Amino acid sequence: MAVRIIILATIVAAGSAVYAQTPSAAQVPPEALHQAKVFETSLKAAIEKAAGQLADRAKEVVPDISLSFETAIRVNHAVLQTGLVYFVEVPGIEATRMQLWDLSRRMSENPRVANPVRSGSVAPAIVPDPTMMTDPIKEYSEFTRQALVDAMLDNAFALPLKDGQTLTLVVGVAGGPPTAEISQTPRKLYLTMKSEDLLTLRQGRITRDEARVLIKESRY
Repeated sequence: MAVRIIILATIVAAGSAVYAQTPSAAQVPPEALHQAKVFETSLKAAIEKAAGQLADRAKEVVPDISLSFETAIRVNHAVLQTGLVYFVEVPGIEATRMQLWDLSRRMSENPRVANPVRSGSVAPAIVPDPTMMTDPIKEYSEFTRQALVDAMLDNAFALPLKDGQTLTLVVGVAGGPPTAEISQTPRKLYLTMKSEDLLTLRQGRITRDEARVLIKESRY
């Protein structure tokens, strides 16, 4: 039975108040619109990278496991007076061999499931294997967050941002909570970087690690 793996992260509802700030197409130069659209491709590639990292980790546990996106990656953007906002829908991942994956997880938590102790013998000390994948949801979430941050640092230089404006990623789960196992709506993740910080990074006046710290991260 396929089981959905979702990133417990994000997205803001683009309400009428937000889109009321959106300049008309005539106010935004065509080249600027093109660059804003190109960045969407970078964000999609970042999510694909995160999924690939998850697949590599999963294969360390179950070599023949097969993973695939449940839905397409969706990225849209809005050009606001305050800058650019990208709405990213991260798809769940379907594992066709989840039964084996779950068994491997349970074995890592309790090795005696695989090697029961004979009656009258002393049970050996249980030492968890650090390579086991016990929380794929958490790993997928972190891979995705890191990949999106990297996309901001690597590919946002050409975006049409003016002084005082910001680049914001609002990242969320495609389709929202999928099953009754999720008791509440996932919190939203916001990644925001100032145009001045992007420019400083491009000019080499700060390092990549210093720029990473300047990205504001919030969840609510």
